[in-house]
Amino acid sequence: MVRVRVLAVAVLLLGGCSRSMLPVAADRDAGAVAPDAGDCSTDSDCDDGSTCNGEEVCASGSCMPGDAETCDDGVDCTADACDVGLDHCVHPPDQTLCGANEVCDRDLGCAAKPCSGVAECDDGFLCNGQETCGASGLCVAGAPIVCDDDTDCTIDSCSESSGSCVFAPDDSSCDDGSFCDGAEFCVSGVGCSSAIRGACDDSDPCTTTTCVESTDSCQVTLRDQDVDGAIDALCGGTDCDDSLAAVKPGASEACSNTLDDDCDGATDCADSTCVMDVACVTCDASETSCTNGVDDDCDGSLDCVDTTCASQPICCVPTTESCTNGRDDDCDGAVDCADSACTGSAGCCVPRAEQCRNGRDDDCDGDTDCDDSQCASNPLCLVPCLPFEICLPLGIDADCDGAAGCMDSQCRNSPRCR
Repeated sequence: MVRVRVLAVAVLLLGGCSRSMLPVAADRDAGAVAPDAGDCSTDSDCDDGSTCNGEEVCASGSCMPGDAETCDDGVDCTADACDVGLDHCVHPPDQTLCGANEVCDRDLGCAAKPCSGVAECDDGFLCNGQETCGASGLCVAGAPIVCDDDTDCTIDSCSESSGSCVFAPDDSSCDDGSFCDGAEFCVSGVGCSSAIRGACDDSDPCTTTTCVESTDSCQVTLRDQDVDGAIDALCGGTDCDDSLAAVKPGASEACSNTLDDDCDGATDCADSTCVMDVACVTCDASETSCTNGVDDDCDGSLDCVDTTCASQPICCVPTTESCTNGRDDDCDGAVDCADSACTGSAGCCVPRAEQCRNGRDDDCDGDTDCDDSQCASNPLCLVPCLPFEICLPLGIDADCDGAAGCMDSQCRNSPRCR
């Protein structure tokens, strides 16, 4: 219990051996400075609204405290004080300062006061007890109200306005000197209680707080439960699953684990990065598109690299037909041995009678047309070579250049060969 006899809102100070000022009122306001001290232009900027602690002034741009009110009424038996609640001086009589058969008169001090009834003895204050008119015809002081709730952390006082005790909890008296364990508080009738929560407990599920006792400060970080460096999306961050460290923006999409690994809003095969993944591709019998960037037939070759697309106009770059690679190298729509350019080649030749002057090695003996012994007596080989080709679809090799009829380059633009 902190037993302080204080006058606050007309609270009576009792006890002592001489006239005294009200200590709590003086301590509370002594040196008080208006808010924003250090930044003023006139005295009114510094006024804290209290008369008890004096009139604040503005000096050189800074607020300076005034002189506290003295409140001395010159009467030895009154408890002079400035009541902060009333904002003016009060002078309650302290009957304990007077001798036997005396009462404290606010004008005369301690004196024997004749009376004929109680009303003549009433000093107008409740907390110092009820004065009575004694048998001797003199006023007798009453018994002061004693306020004590047996609680160490309360400031016990008597309220003049109600004539009853007030037990004001003083939390500062419960402070254990530790910052991190939170603010201890006083409960009237109980005593000091531990803090409800630590100084850094902000009750925010999205923050992790660490208390630093040495600096009386709190360090706050946003929630990252899986410690992957990405803040939980539920707390304003970008981590779409704060329970798995492998899931966060920038991670690789696994394509078949039902998780949005990279937190882009698309899961597995719906993610653009999984288009080529084997788990997401449905294989067709052949490459269905030569321009979609997908290995449609799952043979490891995409688009124009796939043999299926080699003959497509969009993929074909004409070269000499190789006859054995399964591609339409010259882009004429015929592949390998089906291409007339491969007729007679070693890989495509099917022996038959030499036709003589058709530009082909029909019997596959390595000799073509008139160079073949089978054509030695053929009338076509007795005709000299012409300086030009006769452009017919099934013509002979008239200019003896190895290309017969429409197959000759001279016939490329001939209407007969279209």
